[in-house]
Amino acid sequence: MRHRSTRTGWLSPSSWGRWLAPVLLLLTFAPGAAWAVNPNSNQEQKAKVVKKGLRYWSVDGLFETHFTVIRDNEYSNDAYHVLYLRGNYDFPEMGYLPPLGRFTVRIDISRRYVADPDESGFLFGDMLLYWSKQWKWDIKGQEVGLRPYLMWSFPTSKLARQEGNISRPTVLLAFSKPLPYNLYAFVRPYGRLNWDRYAEREGSDLNTKWQLGYDIQLVYSFHLHPALSLGGTWGQEWADKYESRDGYDQPWNQQYYWEVFAGYQILNKPVSLGAYLTLASGRKTFEDGVWRFHWVDRDETELYFSISARY
Repeated sequence: MRHRSTRTGWLSPSSWGRWLAPVLLLLTFAPGAAWAVNPNSNQEQKAKVVKKGLRYWSVDGLFETHFTVIRDNEYSNDAYHVLYLRGNYDFPEMGYLPPLGRFTVRIDISRRYVADPDESGFLFGDMLLYWSKQWKWDIKGQEVGLRPYLMWSFPTSKLARQEGNISRPTVLLAFSKPLPYNLYAFVRPYGRLNWDRYAEREGSDLNTKWQLGYDIQLVYSFHLHPALSLGGTWGQEWADKYESRDGYDQPWNQQYYWEVFAGYQILNKPVSLGAYLTLASGRKTFEDGVWRFHWVDRDETELYFSISARY
């Protein structure tokens, strides 16, 4: 199952897209860094950066408490906590050259707390180097935003080492559009190549080669109290594995997830602090040539509470 914190864009270590998590949504709204300054000239850029005191780095934290909707005998999976920490750094000199966009390096670590003696310690995610650039268009009086991302990962995570991974080059397109009645719409298609040394990982399971997916999100902000928001997300992914040594080529797998959430922005300065309550569900729908689909699978549905902070 895919568990996700919508407003922050993090994915839990149990998900298939854990390394991509921090860029799916959070970076879409990342506060102004190098690319946010009005690009009149290099000198004006530098002056404005100094005057406004803009930082080229940021630190993020997220803590989640998960509960399964249906409890079973495997109590260690019914309730658990997850802690994520992440740092971003923008290359300053690139900020003075607006046509180039934004270049950022990111590293993150996570820890999962479960009622199990085999609990692991802090785990590093894959280091990520990515480029992004913001565009906006006015179409018949309606503003549409686009921020593309080109990403290159470095195999610093335990999962990457198990897979014999070299890198995971990814293309992500983040579209955004304000709608009437304080609604905001976001669409994020993406594609990823898992470049691995071997077709099989440790344990003889085939590695995933291609991943294609998208997610659609609607967020409503209350007019009288903008700090309070409601929203929902729907997403799907298709994955293709490497061919086995025997030449057996498996069919593409497919999975989906959805979630609904309520969020409250507690602080904006000096630290951005928010709290969210989310109901999430998801599962594989096409696996090994068999189609299975359920809008709600009680064994794959969670309620979780999260607190996110950004400095």
